[in-house]
Amino acid sequence: MTQNHRVTVPLIEARGISKAYPGTVALAPLSFSVKPGEKVAIAGPSGSGKTTLLELMACAIQADQGSLLLDGRDSGRLKPGRELSSLVGIINQGYDLVPNLPAIHNVLAGRLGDWSLLRSMVSLVRPRDRHLAEAALEELGMANKLMERTSHLSGGEQQRLAVARVIVQSPKIILADEPVSSLDPARAEDMLDLLTGLIDDSGVDGPVHNPDKVLIATLHSPEMILNFFTRVIGLRDGELQFDRPTGKVTIDDLDDLYLLAENRWPEGWVPGGAGGGLDRDSSSHGSAGVA
Repeated sequence: MTQNHRVTVPLIEARGISKAYPGTVALAPLSFSVKPGEKVAIAGPSGSGKTTLLELMACAIQADQGSLLLDGRDSGRLKPGRELSSLVGIINQGYDLVPNLPAIHNVLAGRLGDWSLLRSMVSLVRPRDRHLAEAALEELGMANKLMERTSHLSGGEQQRLAVARVIVQSPKIILADEPVSSLDPARAEDMLDLLTGLIDDSGVDGPVHNPDKVLIATLHSPEMILNFFTRVIGLRDGELQFDRPTGKVTIDDLDDLYLLAENRWPEGWVPGGAGGGLDRDSSSHGSAGVA
C-alpha cells in the first residue's frame, strides 16, 4: 500500500449510527467518515446530539444501531487500555486535571492506557516516561512548570497541561468537548491554536503537528468554527442538517442552524458577523439534557 493511498483511508467511519434514551432520540441514523488531517467542528444548539456523537466516537457509549469503525476497527470490540488509548484521546470542558498533583503527573496521565496498575502506582513516586512529559511541556512553553502543583497554575497553563497530556498519549483521534466554552476570546483562540496545531503539518518532527491524526471538536462560535476548522457537521434535534467543507459554510448557515422554534435564538446567541455565537457565560451553563 502506498503512502498516498494510506492517508486517504478514513480514521472514522460511521454507518447509520443512532442513539436513543427513554423518550428521547439523541441521535438519528447518521453516516459520515473522517480522513487523516481533517479538523472537524460539530455545531448545533443544546440538545442537538453533539455530545452524544462525541461520546460514541470516544467509545464511552455504544450506538443502538449501525456501526462505527475507528481506524478500520469495530468500536464495540475495542478493548479498554492500550488499544483504545492508542486510538482516541479526549479533552473535556473541565480538562480533567487533578489539582493537588504536580504538572508532570497530569501530563503522564496520558500514558495510563499503556501502563499496568503497578507501573501507574510506581509512577506516582518516581515518574515513568519522564522524558515524554518534559518534551511535551517544552513544546508548549512550560518546561519550567514540570514539578509545579497544578492548582498553582494559571487557567492558560492548565489548558496547555490538558493538551500536553494528549501529546503524550498520542492518539490518532483527538476529541474536544466544547474546549473554549468558559474562556475569553483571546484564550479561546490560543486553545484552538494549540489543538489545531496537533494536526497541522508544519514540518515539525515528533508527536506534535501530525497530519496522520484527526481533530473533532464541539463548538458554539461561528467565527472560530470558520477560522480554525476544515469541515463542519451541523446537528439539530439529533438530525444531520449539513456536512460541508468550511469554505462552503457561511455565518448565515450557522445562524440558521441555531435558530429555534418561534424564530428565536438560544439565550446568549448573537447572530451574524463579528462576535456571533454564544457568549462565554451562556455557553458554559447550558440546559440539562442531551447536548
